Amino acid sequence: MSWVPQSTCSANRRAHVAGKLPILLLALTVASCNQFGTDRERLADDGVKLSPVLRRMQETYRDLKSGRFVSLASLERPEEVQLFRTVDASGSEQAQPQPTLSVLRSRNETGAGSLKVRLTDTHSELRLDGVRSDELALLRDWQPYPLMMMSVYGPVDGLQLEITIASGKPATLTWTRRLELVHGWNLLRFDVGVIGRTIDLADVRLIALRAPEINSPTEIHVDDVILADNTKAMFGEGGANGSLYVFRRGTRTHVGAYGRFELTFLGSFIDEWRDGNGVRLSDPAGLGPWPIVAAGQDEQPATLTNTHALIDAALCTTWDSSPEVETIVGASKFCVSVRGTRRWRSYGPGSRGAGRVHCRHFIEPSGRVISHLRVESDTASRFTTNLSYWIGLDNHHGFQTVQPTPARRGSACYTLLTQPDPQQADLLWTCPAHDADDLPTVHGSGDGRRVALLVPVGDSPDTRDFVHCLRLWPTDIDSAAVADPLARDYRQPVALRPSAGVLVTDAEGDRDHDGFNETFGWYELRPADRVLRFEFDPGGLLRFQPAFRVHETSEHRCWVYARGQLLADTARDPFCDLLFRLPGTISRPALIEVHADSPEPE
Repeated sequence: MSWVPQSTCSANRRAHVAGKLPILLLALTVASCNQFGTDRERLADDGVKLSPVLRRMQETYRDLKSGRFVSLASLERPEEVQLFRTVDASGSEQAQPQPTLSVLRSRNETGAGSLKVRLTDTHSELRLDGVRSDELALLRDWQPYPLMMMSVYGPVDGLQLEITIASGKPATLTWTRRLELVHGWNLLRFDVGVIGRTIDLADVRLIALRAPEINSPTEIHVDDVILADNTKAMFGEGGANGSLYVFRRGTRTHVGAYGRFELTFLGSFIDEWRDGNGVRLSDPAGLGPWPIVAAGQDEQPATLTNTHALIDAALCTTWDSSPEVETIVGASKFCVSVRGTRRWRSYGPGSRGAGRVHCRHFIEPSGRVISHLRVESDTASRFTTNLSYWIGLDNHHGFQTVQPTPARRGSACYTLLTQPDPQQADLLWTCPAHDADDLPTVHGSGDGRRVALLVPVGDSPDTRDFVHCLRLWPTDIDSAAVADPLARDYRQPVALRPSAGVLVTDAEGDRDHDGFNETFGWYELRPADRVLRFEFDPGGLLRFQPAFRVHETSEHRCWVYARGQLLADTARDPFCDLLFRLPGTISRPALIEVHADSPEPE
């Protein structure tokens, strides 16, 4: 899969601040001002110079190299300590040791100071709210900044940390998450857009930290609390309607097809699905797929209730504090591949376990999205009952469920969640034929605002993996008549029999070794004597833009012919092997030939 180099533009900006200083270091900016999907303009340097502290931050944190940023607390001046305070469960400071500036431990790359904090019990809370300061204040308007980050030093045995961000006065809207600290410095990164789903980003009043599971007083250090615009275009900028693009913003990776759909990935899961008009269709907690482990042998997997137990159980998960973002394995006009791994530990009712989730997603401009997830449990915390996963949608859009009749479930196992308007986007779920014939169940919340597709995976050994295929486009997947052929195309691939060359049945991702790769969504073949020839017979079904990978062609120029016509729609996979697809809907047999030239002599 090829990459397109991206240009950058440089701009220095100043921030206007009224009243109290929003903190020691104001929003000075150098680096690129990427605005994805718009034309860029080269701006002249206006001569603004970064202070030594800001310059060290920019050199240390990669997120500060692609846009403006503001330091909320650098912890390099004594007066900054007054921005912080430690309180008990009632909000009182009286019995709590107050934070102090320390030079014994710091992020040495950015300076000599850090904030030393002692948390006495599970209710002890560090607050960054500026209440004690007459000079400085917490910057309230976070809307221009997609990312909030801070460095926290964890104790020797690690620590579970809970962060809360609140807006309004009094703080009536809050966003809270838990995560695991390891010993030493942890760089914590939070997506401001996700935070803004539950609080008012124009009026942020509080950042709070507490340790909800400590048994005795513990000490942490805090350094470099920063807001940043780290938007960075990665592929397909300014492309035509229907073409793929990729950019990063905050902690999320955005992948979409212009005018059709956009997906955002957070922690390697699909955090948002938006249609071609930018309307969010996924649940506020994310699209998923989110693994769920039942708590007891006699319990069924959690279901949605008035308290949203299923979604709450998924959110009762702590993720590691790794600064890594999703990896874009490859990007071409055919497909974008996103991969990542996250540690998890469930602690809420209805969900138990700990381990890792390895995710890989393949997104095509046609609206087909194939996801492969492998869930691993730690040896000391094995899955005890059934593993399921759920896909969440925002039911304000009135999704309706369509499933095949019992007689057709073996050949076309699918669930369609469709909107009433035929011009609005729909979601079609299916999976490989050998993985499951049972249909998922659809659960609506008691208040009618949320709907989830719950998919049982089965008995759970230490490691469990699953693959499914979603269709997010076109917008007219509104009935069984349309959903059925799309599902059968994926579940019943064509049996290819090359007359020249061979079918490859041992490729990674081919789950039943038949030459069709359910994980990647293409057929696997290899030429013989630089020639591949086969008939693609749809077998009485409709085939939608079938794709093919030709092995051992990385050092060759290749020509592809379909029904005698040269096919120009080709690309390369990450290993430079040939990829091609047949355009449109295929309903009758087609003779396909691939010819490769001799490799260039070394």
